[in-house]
Amino acid sequence: MGYEGPSRCILCKAQSKTVDHLLLTCPFASKCWRCFCAKLELILVLPNDIKLLFQSWPLHTKESLLSQIMEIAPSCLIWEIWKERNRRLFESKARNQKSILNSIESATVDSINSISSFALNQSKVFTSWDRKISQNWQGIIIPSLSRHNTISRKGAIWSPPKPDWVKLNFDGASKGNPGPSGIGYVIKDQLGAIIGKMAKPIPPDTNNIAEFTALLLGLKDYINHGIKNIIVEGDSEIAINAIRKKATPNWRLQALLEGILEILNSLDLFEAKHIYREANTEADALSKVAALGASIHWWSQGS
Repeated sequence: MGYEGPSRCILCKAQSKTVDHLLLTCPFASKCWRCFCAKLELILVLPNDIKLLFQSWPLHTKESLLSQIMEIAPSCLIWEIWKERNRRLFESKARNQKSILNSIESATVDSINSISSFALNQSKVFTSWDRKISQNWQGIIIPSLSRHNTISRKGAIWSPPKPDWVKLNFDGASKGNPGPSGIGYVIKDQLGAIIGKMAKPIPPDTNNIAEFTALLLGLKDYINHGIKNIIVEGDSEIAINAIRKKATPNWRLQALLEGILEILNSLDLFEAKHIYREANTEADALSKVAALGASIHWWSQGS
């Protein structure tokens, strides 16, 4: 005959271990929810039941560019509280509340950045609530509102770099996101002549990982040939903004970004530009064939 002792919450040490307590009513979890709601500009009386919480959770207007944040936020918060519970229970390690809140925000921001670039294709607009959230959540990258201008996109074409410069166009593809992935890049001179190009399959992953990897491998190839002035150009707003901000909320992307910045900072001059996919067709095509398993690596003998 077994003996079952008192059930104790690992987060607050109270004699309770129900799911509702752990994820919602525990003082530790409750404070996470209150702080999170405040950052969402949300006044909400939290129920004592997780199911009721999801049923009553408000969803902002569907026209809002960042409306998805209200759908993603509760899952991110619950996941981080659950991970902290497991960390304390199985690893005997504990983080303070501020660290956990930072992790919740980073997870939410990364999710939003992964999908917000597609939001304007669904007739989203930038509302006053979006403005407040973008001020409170500095890591969120707001997609360019000019994406609505389909005429300008159709007219987008690749342009050559300045004299004595080269241009590296990069792209990544993931069939399934995550799924089978590939990277592609092409490097051209001021006359539009190809200096080097690559299509390479990589382990299954996300579009963002593929795009950052494409840029990193392209820069490594480039630096090995002793060229100094470069323009990096891609249709990934997340990658280009990460270079400009020198940071990204996702730790996996940050690891790739650090390698990218290390190379760029070693150069005499560099520029980072965002372009439409219509002006990035060669890199786009290379990444897509790579995601299907094809490999290409070519470099001009005269370079």
